[in-house]
Amino acid sequence: MHDELKRELTTCMESAELLELFYRMEMLEKEHHKKDYEQTISITGTSDDRGNITFEKEDRFVDRSKEDNDTTITKSTLNSIEEDFFSEHFVRNINTSMHNAIDKEIPINIHRLDSLFANKLKQKNIRTKHYYSEIFDTNQGKVISTSRPEETYKKESDYPTLIYFYDNDEAYCFRIYMEPLTRTILIRMGGILATTLFIIIILGFAFWYLIRTVLNQKTLEEMKDDFTNNMTHELKTPIAVAYSATDALLNFNMTKNEEKRRKYLLICKEQLTRLSNLVEQILSMSMEQRKSFSLYREEIQIQTLIQELIEQHKLKTDKTVYFSCTCYPNDLIVYADRTHLSNMLSNLIDNAIKYSGDKPIVTIQVKEENGCYCFSIEDNGLGIPADKQSHIFDKFYRIPHGNVHNIKGYGLGLFYVKTMAEKHGGAIYIKSTPGKGSLFTIRIPANH
Repeated sequence: MHDELKRELTTCMESAELLELFYRMEMLEKEHHKKDYEQTISITGTSDDRGNITFEKEDRFVDRSKEDNDTTITKSTLNSIEEDFFSEHFVRNINTSMHNAIDKEIPINIHRLDSLFANKLKQKNIRTKHYYSEIFDTNQGKVISTSRPEETYKKESDYPTLIYFYDNDEAYCFRIYMEPLTRTILIRMGGILATTLFIIIILGFAFWYLIRTVLNQKTLEEMKDDFTNNMTHELKTPIAVAYSATDALLNFNMTKNEEKRRKYLLICKEQLTRLSNLVEQILSMSMEQRKSFSLYREEIQIQTLIQELIEQHKLKTDKTVYFSCTCYPNDLIVYADRTHLSNMLSNLIDNAIKYSGDKPIVTIQVKEENGCYCFSIEDNGLGIPADKQSHIFDKFYRIPHGNVHNIKGYGLGLFYVKTMAEKHGGAIYIKSTPGKGSLFTIRIPANH
């Protein structure tokens, strides 16, 4: 890009120099009509068998002041070049000859040259500030003419942006001083730089998305592995307990002992109930992803449903649980899917008991508010840290509890509650303080 810009500057300088020469030729032609002499310069070229071209210059001077129009002819041989460079050297020789003839009569006007050069820069749309120019004699190492204003101070370290020789011997040149080309190059490369930056941003985003996807997949695989291991344990435990109780009844003649028989049968029933609930949740998770999944809505007397759930959890747990239940109004009727609403509330009550220590206090409140059914379940348990609250509704997610392993689970309960709440057109919310307990609220539109 820098070399290309330099070539454009050179082209502008060539055009400006040629125009300045033509301008002085016109002036000289007007003056020659008033003078008694005429000067003509002609350049011819001959080519040999090898393709080399030799230029010859003829300088003809006619003095009309004498009666016989005295004519002086001077011939000189110029440099020999190859045919491929004919055009370039031909133009250069013509320019050199014109300078030799015209500069003696009318010197170069450096200010006019600057003006022509500035116009050419404008035509080429080169927005580089041009300071000044000067004509420099390389043999004597001195400035012949300059357009630099007197008040402009040129440092010794300043170097011309462009050096343009206008003779074959490179004895004389124009030195052009301009602002650094970096700004112009950057402006010209603006489109390329913007496109490159845009591509880099896209590639960066794609790379970030790829890494994020890979990490999410890795996390999902780990969660699935944990779920499989945990689920295997959860399935084997009730099966093993029920098998042991049944085996004792069959092989150790426990049927005659009414108390032990009842005890073992209750164990079998509890374990099978636990196994049934586990399978039901897994099936529910599978069904909710199907397009054919639909809710069976019906009118539910909500206070009756909650009392049934409370009695079930009192029988299931070996803790002393204090329940508090309020409904506004007392005869509130909820229109929802009975099975899934029951499972949602049962999950929240079960979590409230499991994570509330030895003496759980579970507060249940149901009310109709702003066109929504609001189900609130509050406990006095461990609470959930703020940085974990955004993840607890994710599938398979379980809050780490360090070395505490006495709380069983498989990371599906709250995901199920969230999914079913959304299927009902509602949502679930949480407020929790570590060490003080949690409050879960389900909101379901009454007219959904």
